[in-house]
Amino acid sequence: MAEDQLSSRPDTPNPARRDHIHYDQETLAALAAADRMLVEMGQEFSEDARRRIETIQAAVNAHDASAADAQARCAHAETVFDAAHELRGQAGSLGYGLLGELCNSLCTLLELEKKLDTATAPACADTSQVWEAIVHHTNAVTTIVENEIRGDGGDRGRELVAEVARLREVLTHAPA
Repeated sequence: MAEDQLSSRPDTPNPARRDHIHYDQETLAALAAADRMLVEMGQEFSEDARRRIETIQAAVNAHDASAADAQARCAHAETVFDAAHELRGQAGSLGYGLLGELCNSLCTLLELEKKLDTATAPACADTSQVWEAIVHHTNAVTTIVENEIRGDGGDRGRELVAEVARLREVLTHAPA
């Protein structure tokens, strides 16, 4: 496409470049209110995420302590799943993409562990390997929440996602 054709195109709005867009006062006020609301929601999410992490860690510890009681282990794993599922649902929309990805992976592993407990899973993995991966995930999720790591976590975050994806793939035989 010729450069003169590009310059004749209408300027399309780009949220990242607000300086080129001219809004009326009412729209600017609405945008400012929305920004304040997102900040407030992010703060509330951070507090809620810390509570959910406490729930996850307590359930993981209780799961480990009740190794002989299959019913209790299932209940603890379900608690971890519920908390991770809630975090996953909220994380991405509030700027915690890495947290959302790892919670998604954690939920996948918890579903596999549930299948292993009911003997309907593939023979590729055993419960102890899956639970070890779940503990690894919960530790990573805890670190993200405690350090309030937003976005994709940079290079280290991408490495972490790749590492847990490989681990999940080995255990589930499903591509990440």
